Amino acid sequence: EQAGESQICQRAYSEQEMRDLLDKTAQQARHLLLFTQSVSSFRLLHLRDGLDGSLQTDTLLKVSRSLIKCIRPLPGTSESADLRSQTRVLAAAAEYLAGDNGGAVDGSFAGQLKLHIDVQINETEAKRVGIDTNVAITASDNWLVSVALGSGESLKMSRQREGLSLPVASVAVRLSAGGTAIEPVNRGVAFCFLPLPIESPLLFHVNAAFAVTSSRRYLEEATMDEAEGRWHPGRWNAALLREAACAALVSALERLTAENITGAPSIWPLLEANNGVWHPLIESFYRTVFTESDRAPSIFYTSVAGGRWLEVVFLDESALGAAALGFEAANVVRRLSRSLVPAGSGLAEGLASSVQAAAVRLNCLDTDSGRTEPRKSPGGRFEEGAISDEVSRSKPTEFQDRLRELASVEFLPAKRKPDDCSLHWRSDDYPVTQLFAPEVSLSLKDRECPPYLYRLPSDLRGGYFSHEKYLPFLKAIGVLEKFDCTTYCRVLEEIHENKSGSALTDSERKSCIELLTRLSELSELPEPSEIFAPDHEGFLVRCSHLCFGSVKWLSKVDKLRFAHKDLAYGVCEKLRIPDQRVQTLRKHHVPLPFGQKEELTTRLKGILQGYPLGIEIFKELVQNADDAGATRLHFINDRRNLGTEKVLSDEWKALQGPALVVVNDTTFNDEDIEGIQKLGVGSKGSQPWKTGQYGIGFNCVYHVTDVPMFLSDNRVLCVMDPHCRHMPHANTESPGGMYKDEGLDEVRDDFRDVFDGFKISNETTTGSTVFRLPLRTLETARLSEIFPAAKPLNSDDIYKLFKKFAEDLAEILLFLSSVKTIQLSELGTDGKLTKVFETSSTISDPSACIRFRGECQKIGRQLVQKDFDPKLLHSCTQEVYEATISTHNSFSQEPDSTSSKWIVAQQLGLPADSASVIPSKDQSKLGYAVSNGEWKALPKVGVAARLDQSKKFHREHRVFNLLPLPLTTDLPVHINGHFALDPSRRSLWEAHSSDASAEWNNLLVSTALPVCYATLLEAATQRLPLEDPIESDDGKSAFLQEDLSEDVSEVLQRLGLPLIVRGRRFTDCMKSSGLSYVPNANPDNIINYLKGVRCSALRDSLPIQVELTPFAGVPGVETLMHYLLTNLSLEDQTDTKDSERDSAEIRRMASLISTPLNLTADGMLRIFRTENLSFLTEYVRLIPAKSTDLLSQFCHKKIQEVFKPPPPPPSTSLPVRYFSSPNRCPSAHKSGLYRKFSIAEFRRCLGNFLPACGSPNVPCIPLARFETQLRGLKFADWIRDVWKFLSEEYEIKPPEIKDVLAPVSDAALVPASFEWEKRILSCDFLFKVSHAASVYHKSTLRPQDLEKKSKRLFVS
Repeated sequence: EQAGESQICQRAYSEQEMRDLLDKTAQQARHLLLFTQSVSSFRLLHLRDGLDGSLQTDTLLKVSRSLIKCIRPLPGTSESADLRSQTRVLAAAAEYLAGDNGGAVDGSFAGQLKLHIDVQINETEAKRVGIDTNVAITASDNWLVSVALGSGESLKMSRQREGLSLPVASVAVRLSAGGTAIEPVNRGVAFCFLPLPIESPLLFHVNAAFAVTSSRRYLEEATMDEAEGRWHPGRWNAALLREAACAALVSALERLTAENITGAPSIWPLLEANNGVWHPLIESFYRTVFTESDRAPSIFYTSVAGGRWLEVVFLDESALGAAALGFEAANVVRRLSRSLVPAGSGLAEGLASSVQAAAVRLNCLDTDSGRTEPRKSPGGRFEEGAISDEVSRSKPTEFQDRLRELASVEFLPAKRKPDDCSLHWRSDDYPVTQLFAPEVSLSLKDRECPPYLYRLPSDLRGGYFSHEKYLPFLKAIGVLEKFDCTTYCRVLEEIHENKSGSALTDSERKSCIELLTRLSELSELPEPSEIFAPDHEGFLVRCSHLCFGSVKWLSKVDKLRFAHKDLAYGVCEKLRIPDQRVQTLRKHHVPLPFGQKEELTTRLKGILQGYPLGIEIFKELVQNADDAGATRLHFINDRRNLGTEKVLSDEWKALQGPALVVVNDTTFNDEDIEGIQKLGVGSKGSQPWKTGQYGIGFNCVYHVTDVPMFLSDNRVLCVMDPHCRHMPHANTESPGGMYKDEGLDEVRDDFRDVFDGFKISNETTTGSTVFRLPLRTLETARLSEIFPAAKPLNSDDIYKLFKKFAEDLAEILLFLSSVKTIQLSELGTDGKLTKVFETSSTISDPSACIRFRGECQKIGRQLVQKDFDPKLLHSCTQEVYEATISTHNSFSQEPDSTSSKWIVAQQLGLPADSASVIPSKDQSKLGYAVSNGEWKALPKVGVAARLDQSKKFHREHRVFNLLPLPLTTDLPVHINGHFALDPSRRSLWEAHSSDASAEWNNLLVSTALPVCYATLLEAATQRLPLEDPIESDDGKSAFLQEDLSEDVSEVLQRLGLPLIVRGRRFTDCMKSSGLSYVPNANPDNIINYLKGVRCSALRDSLPIQVELTPFAGVPGVETLMHYLLTNLSLEDQTDTKDSERDSAEIRRMASLISTPLNLTADGMLRIFRTENLSFLTEYVRLIPAKSTDLLSQFCHKKIQEVFKPPPPPPSTSLPVRYFSSPNRCPSAHKSGLYRKFSIAEFRRCLGNFLPACGSPNVPCIPLARFETQLRGLKFADWIRDVWKFLSEEYEIKPPEIKDVLAPVSDAALVPASFEWEKRILSCDFLFKVSHAASVYHKSTLRPQDLEKKSKRLFVS
């Protein structure tokens, strides 16, 4: 019941939901008080009725927190302080920052304590209330809690950005009951002083004042907003984790190491690709641990104390075995190795990304405790104890002496430092020796290839050495388990180095071919660049530089290096040696990287989710061409199927079918080529004067193709291949390619089928750019990862889009600064080019566009500077010119040419008197972005009005962002602005709360556009003769609402009548202008509007239920009708006689004919027409409600009351004016708006719903025969209203009553009661009106009549 009445939330909670809430609380109990600042005890009580009727309180759950030990007190407190003083970290941090250090942070703010948390659950009471929980009845945990304060970017954000907390973070590590070991949690949880429903990949808990999403289920994560100049709360989370949380974690690990608590390395976080929002903490942790400075934390276990990175040597576990190292230590270093070099982690520059997993193993590990020790003796020896003792305990007696001898030999294998490792590698301090020159294998399957590859002798493979326990020892001294690809590649590389550039001998060449053949048989192969193979002259070169095969139509092969003829084609294919065609292209191929770490097809798929397939693809290409300075754009629906022989690859053949081709008369420079590769960024981010600076638009071409390409200035060919499937040499780092200048000339002739796609009749490739977008076929759609469920496209689909695009082309050129002509054409299969649509723009003052574009570039270059002065945005530049838009449409059978004339006002900057509209950077997000050079949009707006409007011009006026958006306005002009758009680029940016983009859009609309609009109006008065306006019935002009009430104004607004807002003194201004006609929303203008074009859709939809119309119900029609009939013009009201007033009233009513205001009694809205007039009468109540066919002929009761107001009832909600107006029904009848309801019409209706009453065959009939046919009307009320209606008609036409009643003479309408022997029977009758003489009126009956009649009839 409360939920139904609540205005806050209407959700009702059931008992089961409350039980679930209690259950979840019990599950979170162990963590609930872990980071609270003051609360140390929590109880959950159950209030229930006792047996004696009194209330009884039972404890369901109790959580308590106590202090075990204060290890490091917070600044300003002591070790003896109570628990509350050590947990109020925010208050302590605030006092610390406000202290004598002046707010400087030097890392001294820290705290550490051990807590005990106890949880008790009343199992009996829990079952009583129906809680089904798996939580232990009692739980007890010990925790080490470490606190730190951020000192860098997080502290700066906290001070500069309002609403952010202090950059304090804590970590909690769970300890065993005795406190001697770590008990890692299964999944870490994020806390904001209380647990959040957010898990982490960590094995400990992290607490901070995180920024969370509105659902509180995720931490905010930095997005593309930062790249677009917007601050994002994800940056705050990243800074907290990178600084304060990392410092707290390192401090906790140092404490655990110092106190000899085992298991600390097991909670080291793993640096993996899917860490997401936690990546800043983990990366910062490893940067801190592996620093080479003296401040490196001591968190490596040793037998003496905690060791730093510089004091540790790493070995390979595979060389010595986990048993020799100690299983706990082996597990620890495995975790460490995964953290240093995870696959595809994308580590930041500076971290040792090349540290191999096999290299990161600890040296000198105690098998019992798993510790690392700093090396004191020369490296590379077995020391007494640890490893040598472990090995010697397992060896037969005859090997004891050898093992003791080995203990003094410096051959212990320590991993060498990788070439590109930036960290100090301590094992480099020890000498390096090599035990084996050739490679030796343990596998019987490996074949020897002397003098390079050997197998272990059979006498060593059997007997003692056959036991798997000693395989690690054999590996340690260099014996391989089997030959793999690394082995073969290493041998081939050594042969190459030994030859020093000379040719191979015959035996060496045969050995190399044998090695390559065996390498090709392996399942996993390295990249061709890592393999050496003999060329046709006998030199060893990298396979990536070779080619094989023979393509006869390739002409230039003299500079290619072919693989040796003895190397089989099958081996070449398996080793991925390029074929002749691919290698020919490689010489001239330029990589086209997209600069994205994310999977490119995934990135494109995400972008296109907000881009529906439609004419927006053409608009984006128009916008890009305009930004590039093109003056002409040609869209071509290419239906040709081109040759498939001389193409770049076999997969390219799928691209030689129909395509969308786009030609513009500008060329690409290197900056443009770079920008088109940057998804979501573009090259225009630093060029705010370009509308396409958001850098997303070009990607919409992937709606129709998977491989867009373009040829610019006939000197550069660029191909974008996100799938890396069609373009030779394309890979994930460079998903595409480019041929330019001399390289393009080299491949043009050999691959002419590719270039045929760019050859269009009447178009030149020099000085222009030709985009070719091969349409996605059925096969390519099936394989596409950009659109996994995409449908194939064909040329007919493009033709349909062309026709739809043509509808916008008449006005698309209005605000473009460069493009003046756009053409749509069809290119048939026979190569014939046919123009189907063209639009062009002629500017009256071309220099105005040039000046405006130049000013935009000037201010735009300054806008991106860090020291940009926001006052420059108030330097307002305006240009006004006329534009003539010509179109030629050949889509229809009869080509049509049209022309329209426009006046256009363009403005850059904000009005000078609005200097305060951009608040300071401390008060506004927009102000902050502008002041810091992060805002990339110009305050550029425009307004366009058509000068030659005619009745044929009925287009809605729209919002432009250089190009038209699918947004309309009620203004009589088009408006343009450099607005911030939503991701779909189809509507303006909207935010749930104020942000920089929302503030920007509001700024343009509220300050810049009104000034630009006024400039256009002022210019229009100079170009057009100022004449008295002609009263218009099209409703396109805005009207003053001088005397409209609010309810009338609301109805007119729903009908779409443009009304000027109140309170702006418009009326006085218009009247003082000297115009004879003031556009006021008076009854005459409203009636003209209702008859005009803007209401044609409403009229065409009638008849229809009034609730479904803009009137939204009967009151809307009633309100407007009352206004129109009671507000006659002034000349009709002043000093006029009643007859003259009636005449004016009749004229007003007659003017309502053809308006959609005829509301009939069946609830339908209709048009007033001269034929089939409706009845205006109060006696519509005589017609039953279910006789809708009759009710449709009568005026609605509420409208009838407008013409003839009823007497005021005792209580009414209607205004008093409804009862003080005269009866207008006679005027309505005279005007021809309604017709009068006569007795003859009543007789016709009576035969429709009461046929038995209408023509009885006997003088009287019983009432029971037809009373049910009244359908809800009470008979007594109905018959009384009938005779009231008949009597009123008699009063109008006395004295011949029989003539008046003649139309109903045959109808049974005279009610009578039948009396027998002075008893009135209950059976009532209706007599025909023609037999009324047979019925007595009881009050006039004479005594002698009573005596004569034993049977009498009386009027009821």
